[in-house]
Amino acid sequence: MQVADAAEWADVVMMLTPDELQAEIYNESLVDNMKDGAALMFALAAFVEAFWSPLTSVPYAMKIGAGLAGWGVLLAYFALSGRASAAR
Repeated sequence: MQVADAAEWADVVMMLTPDELQAEIYNESLVDNMKDGAALMFALAAFVEAFWSPLTSVPYAMKIGAGLAGWGVLLAYFALSGRASAAR
């Protein structure tokens, strides 16, 4: 199934792709194909790295810091601008 076909069918779309590809995938396959009211969720690489990476070369404190920074950005977005301004 292609991304655009899945977007037309799904009620929830979870984008688990490298951060640098997310804008391109959204613009080419999702924006015109998602149904009204469908939810779109993203996973940030820093968040994934922070909590699920088996790498031992990265100190644990750095992993937690990256995860907390990701949550901070998300919370700041919703607190300061939120969904209403993003939908315009």
